[in-house]
Amino acid sequence: MEGIPILIEDEPSADQLEQLGGYSPSEEPSDLCGLHAGIPLSERSVFDGEVEFDTIFLFRGPIIRLSFGEMRELGESEIHSASLHKQIRITLLHELGHHLGLDEERLAELGYE
Repeated sequence: MEGIPILIEDEPSADQLEQLGGYSPSEEPSDLCGLHAGIPLSERSVFDGEVEFDTIFLFRGPIIRLSFGEMRELGESEIHSASLHKQIRITLLHELGHHLGLDEERLAELGYE
């Protein structure tokens, strides 16, 4: 983790959404909580030469929406920081899993979906 920057953004950009097959940039609001940008360790080779810099992005808006529910109105219920912390942890571990080369199916099996 020491060499991987973690960037916090409000929402994923249109370019980030376009690079992912299942997401549409016009989809409002996005439910993409995080993104690993780079080559997974399991796919790297000593013959690759210089490797792109890996980066993990966490997106505030989707994390908050998943933590507290989109349908809740302000004041309808208290915000529980435990729910937010849990979603941040799941998202970060999910993206670290991608860095290590785990696919969506394996991450789901591990409970990091």
